Amino acid sequence: MRITCSTASMSLVLFGTSIVALGAGIAATQDTALKPTPEQVTFFETKIRPVLANNCFGCHGPTKQSSGLRLDSRAALLKGGDTGPAIDLKDVEKSLLLVAIHQTGDLKMPPGKKLDPKVIADLESWIKMGAPWPLTTKPIVDKPPLWSLQPVRKVAPPKVKNSKWVRNPVDSFILAGIEKKGLAPAPEADRRTLIRRLSYDLTGLPPTADEAQAFITDKSPQAYEKVVDRLLASPRYGERWARLWLDVARYADTKGYVFVEDRNYYNAYTYREWAINAFNRDLPYDQFIKQQLAADRLPEVRDGDDKHALAALGFLTIGRRFLNAQPDIIDDRIDVTMRGFQGLTVACARCHDHKFDPIPTEDYYSLYGVFASTDEATEPISEPSIRDPWKRHNAQLSKDQEDINHSILSEVAKLRKKENKAEIKAVLQTLREGEMPDAPRLAKLRPAFDPAVQTHLSTLETEVAELKKNAPPTPEFAMAVADRAKPGDSVIFKRGNPGNHGPIAPRRFLAALAKPGAERERWTTGSGRLQLAKSIASKDNPLTARVFVNRVWMHHFGAALVRTPSDFGYQGEKPTHPELLDFLAQTFMDQGWSIKKLHRMILLSATYRQSASVSTKDFNADSENRTWNRMNRRRLDMEQT
Repeated sequence: MRITCSTASMSLVLFGTSIVALGAGIAATQDTALKPTPEQVTFFETKIRPVLANNCFGCHGPTKQSSGLRLDSRAALLKGGDTGPAIDLKDVEKSLLLVAIHQTGDLKMPPGKKLDPKVIADLESWIKMGAPWPLTTKPIVDKPPLWSLQPVRKVAPPKVKNSKWVRNPVDSFILAGIEKKGLAPAPEADRRTLIRRLSYDLTGLPPTADEAQAFITDKSPQAYEKVVDRLLASPRYGERWARLWLDVARYADTKGYVFVEDRNYYNAYTYREWAINAFNRDLPYDQFIKQQLAADRLPEVRDGDDKHALAALGFLTIGRRFLNAQPDIIDDRIDVTMRGFQGLTVACARCHDHKFDPIPTEDYYSLYGVFASTDEATEPISEPSIRDPWKRHNAQLSKDQEDINHSILSEVAKLRKKENKAEIKAVLQTLREGEMPDAPRLAKLRPAFDPAVQTHLSTLETEVAELKKNAPPTPEFAMAVADRAKPGDSVIFKRGNPGNHGPIAPRRFLAALAKPGAERERWTTGSGRLQLAKSIASKDNPLTARVFVNRVWMHHFGAALVRTPSDFGYQGEKPTHPELLDFLAQTFMDQGWSIKKLHRMILLSATYRQSASVSTKDFNADSENRTWNRMNRRRLDMEQT
């Protein structure tokens, strides 16, 4: 079982079903009978562990056990202390831990304060689900170097016996593994199956009857290649693959629970449309990364007339709002960036050094400083012919409105110094210093204004009314971001507590991805988002290409070469074919990061064209199809049914 402690949305599992690495339990003893689900682990790491660590471990932890009670492991909770078990899984309400934190009896914990009702409710929910607690692991220092952090190798396709089966280099890697296991590849699927497979994989739609029949009757040697190229050129291709990417980006057009605030993201669709367009025009993947993290910092966007790329910044801004808790919003942005592009669970280092992977807490807060130095900005992105008139119109409207407000406030201030009628005095007494009067109160005060000011106000109000009446078309807007005027480094939050500051963490990239012996560059230009984007999109980064080609493979075969696509760490799985993964990654980069060329290489292989048929012997030898000696049977997505 592999589990995750990310505090961000679980939507990443949709593009790459991933059960990933999680911070381990603190105590030496653990109850291994309970295996938490990824959702339970996320709940524990974000809602339970911080509460126990901040309120309980001081008196009931590894160094001190008041009343013989420890609360730093599931086993310790079940064992309890002098007065019995701390939790009762059969009768949750009678759990001594809950009795103590409800503070309805003689036992009142924590001493001197009462936990927030929401925290108490979370603890109750946790116990009701069986008090799941992640298991421990050996220290990182005992582990071999992490395979995914080693440089991508240039690998030559291996020699195989059945060379006639090989259509391109992908097949050589696959067939070598099949032959090594004493198996044979499945026969090629029939043409009706192949065109349905291609159509669903590339466009999300079934082929029409005419399209299927045309392929079945096409006897030309390039019939299959023509179908692949036609589907890659279809506008539906971008819609299909953008949909899959939007799952990684935890796309939504609402903010989640935000109490009384408007929950809608009215401009979220512009990010969706940008993603569709990016796939359709085969935007190189390195640019795909840079635009989503730092489009506003790219010279061609910043200084050019075409601002559509600003919509790519929705990748950062469309996440949940966590009741506008800024540390949680930034944590979500760190998590979606690092799991989405790098396959690393960096968010596990928010409260402590990562329990599995070489990611210290300082590295988490290095990235935290980047996003804390970034503000949200709503930017118009339509063509200049629409954008510029709207900007001029809005600038004039704002100027007139400011002039109106200034004139009114100036007159109100003058009235306070004059002898006024009782009615005027009564209205002034209801206004705070510098407060703008509402319409009813302004109507009572306005006759006392200077006549020249009244005339000026009437002129401005007429102009404002005309501007509103003759407003130009409204442009589309991007949910963009911009660097703060004074960006800076973050401090480390001890145990993830924003109120408990530690040392400063310079803005820079992860130590695990730095060149050995080289001093890491500190990011001092702007927020550091552009430097972050360049570090991720670099050909020297061993993760970027591997992570993406692995996701693409998964959506063509129903399973990935690395079957934990959002976790390339120690708790993730190793690739079934590491040489093939590196070959695809290196070829992907060598071909200009072209996603369509990557598709084409995979789809034209004999491996992809196999049928799903399998003999009992082959199934028993490889029930999970890790040799890829057949095509996996797959369910249609919800959108496809």
